[in-house]
Amino acid sequence: MSAAPVTPPRKTWSREEIDTLDAAGLLAGTRFELIEGEVYDKMGQNPRHSFTVSHLAGLLVAIFTFAWVRIQMPVEPAVRDSAHSLPQPDIAITRVTNDVFRERHPTAEEVWLIAEISDTTLAFDSKRKSKLYARAGYPEYLVVDLNDEELLVHRSPRGGVYSEIRLLRPGDSYIPNGSDCAIAVEDVFREN
Repeated sequence: MSAAPVTPPRKTWSREEIDTLDAAGLLAGTRFELIEGEVYDKMGQNPRHSFTVSHLAGLLVAIFTFAWVRIQMPVEPAVRDSAHSLPQPDIAITRVTNDVFRERHPTAEEVWLIAEISDTTLAFDSKRKSKLYARAGYPEYLVVDLNDEELLVHRSPRGGVYSEIRLLRPGDSYIPNGSDCAIAVEDVFREN
């Protein structure tokens, strides 16, 4: 009788270990994100992804002003996740100006919304990262689906999940948390 196949053990990384590697210069020139002990490469952005990050940030700057918009910078996860996660959403809108974050990253209480632009990572962003952000209590998590040109708006985090998830399509309007200004869904995907 043959033994059952064995999957080799995987290394779970901590923020402390990643900080040590980064300080030693071993991660110089790389963009990465630590999610639940796994390191994900953030380098590969196709032109449409990059355009949408920039374009959506511009739409949000028009509502919130530049001082509250953070592009591809870390936010703090829940305390229980903090040893092994440091997510970097594509966009975060803070409740306070960015100069407060010289020595630390924003927490959920200091953020109106976070957004991820998704094409090849849609399942990961809408499931795994959604739970990570919900556990931390981020009040709104927006997933921009480039493939179907839809917005998945997650709100009301409770018990580690978002209790309200709304799908918005072209023809619908999106009103970001912390604002009363509407953005037409189709405007997220193309220049006005």
